[in-house]
Amino acid sequence: MKILTFLYKREIMYTVQFILLILGIMLYMGLCRFSRRNISIILSLYCGIIFGSLLGFVLSGKIVIMILGAVVCSIFFYIFDRIFNNEGMFISSFICIFDTFYLLAMGILYEYIYLVIPHNKREDFADSYFDINSYEIRYVVFVLAIGIAVVISILLAIKVKKINVFYFMVILFATFRVCGMFFGSSYAIYPYEKVKTWGPVYLSILTLDYSYFSLLFLAIIVFLTTIVYKVRLKNIHR
Repeated sequence: MKILTFLYKREIMYTVQFILLILGIMLYMGLCRFSRRNISIILSLYCGIIFGSLLGFVLSGKIVIMILGAVVCSIFFYIFDRIFNNEGMFISSFICIFDTFYLLAMGILYEYIYLVIPHNKREDFADSYFDINSYEIRYVVFVLAIGIAVVISILLAIKVKKINVFYFMVILFATFRVCGMFFGSSYAIYPYEKVKTWGPVYLSILTLDYSYFSLLFLAIIVFLTTIVYKVRLKNIHR
């Protein structure tokens, strides 16, 4: 677990978040300048590095396998995206739907636990069903989010050919990255001296570690995405 503890250092995590912030701003500003192929490459690298290294860690925990997983998954995502002859639509939809579903599901679970179940019955609920504060439930939602994202993004890549939908997905992706620099993240508020599981590291990198504020954060993301989308669309079609 030394690699996770190293990655979870504030200096590393802040650097990663800053890079993602710059990436988000670049996509905002260069939406009409970047080709769909270039955007597909950028998003494929993003998904490949994160999900590929995570897969490598789960399989072996060795840094070499994590790097290999990142390379292989980046290539896989890019090739798979091109299969649909709708470049960029699959990969942009995949990461956006994944992010959105995860935050929505976790937000609903937190709201249910803390608004519906009385305080004195929460421990019984945790013993009988699940503990909302444990990473186990987050991992279940994480896997479900990947499955749902794959299915929906394939359907979108096959059925939807409108360029405006692609633009919206790219802006939504960029907004997640930009806002991730300024909201939440346990490494900034409650850092762990030793990280024993991949959740804190990868959920923070994915800007998904918001717990109680998941629904609020998602609402802010959608609101800002809509505003930026309308402004950028006007500039693109001038």
